[in-house]
Amino acid sequence: MSHRAQLTIAGVRFAMTCDCDIANVAPSPAYRDFTHPPAVQPDVEVAVTLVPQPVVGLAEYSRQFDADDMWSLFRNGDTRYVTHTGWGIEAPLWSAELQLDASAMRIYCGAVLVSGAGEERTVSSPLRYPLDQILLTYVLARREGLLLHSAGIEYGGQLWLLAGRSGAGKSTAAQLLQGRSDVALLSDDRIVVRRVGETFKGFGTPWPGDARVAVDRQAPLAGILLLAQSSDNRIAPVRAAEAVERLLPMISVPWYEPELFPEVLSFCGTLVESVPTYELQFRPDDDAARMLVDFMHASLITGE
Repeated sequence: MSHRAQLTIAGVRFAMTCDCDIANVAPSPAYRDFTHPPAVQPDVEVAVTLVPQPVVGLAEYSRQFDADDMWSLFRNGDTRYVTHTGWGIEAPLWSAELQLDASAMRIYCGAVLVSGAGEERTVSSPLRYPLDQILLTYVLARREGLLLHSAGIEYGGQLWLLAGRSGAGKSTAAQLLQGRSDVALLSDDRIVVRRVGETFKGFGTPWPGDARVAVDRQAPLAGILLLAQSSDNRIAPVRAAEAVERLLPMISVPWYEPELFPEVLSFCGTLVESVPTYELQFRPDDDAARMLVDFMHASLITGE
């Protein structure tokens, strides 16, 4: 008997199947909205087969990349293995087998994720941070999308991205606006940007920052604000070429995949040519919140 579960992020549905029960699909409260059927039908579906046994044969493959003693990328011809290598456990906790187009994948689950035996056997879903985030970057790379370190603020049905590296003030800026009836927060740390048809859209994700904002919601992009903490509150336009240079360190780019990186870079260039980019200098006070709301309102009225 085949058991099914799903995780849907930014219009990408990871459709999981397994020959045993699948548990812990929502490993934290931030994931709950993303594990139920979404309000908007996903336009990308990735078939994910969960295998309740550890991967074998990795020693024969070429090790391409290591990330913070947490996970590694192995390669066997055109096949990639994104593999958990941390925690000091003997066998990998999980290992995802996929091709570059990431249209289907197989995830081998180590003993820590499997419980019971026979008809009572259960596998705990490995699609959680960091694996879900890594796999999503593969899916997006060839589908005009990217994952950005950014808060997402919806105003008047349009989404503004407050982009910045760790410590830039994404959660701080989001907290300044929390509780307002005229704005909706989608995330205070990670936003997916995709081109859907002719429209650039931003999507909330299940990976919140300090403000714990993680909402399964989407909206068309109005603009990008590059965060810079300052003693003054000020918003100024940024040229497209400079915007690309400043955005790149904030994008979860598969630098370790030379076939994919140029596609992400090209999409980033298209994004900033199509969506206005500004620098938001701010100090964390109510004046900054008022300035930002006034700016978003003026843009909505003028269409600029």
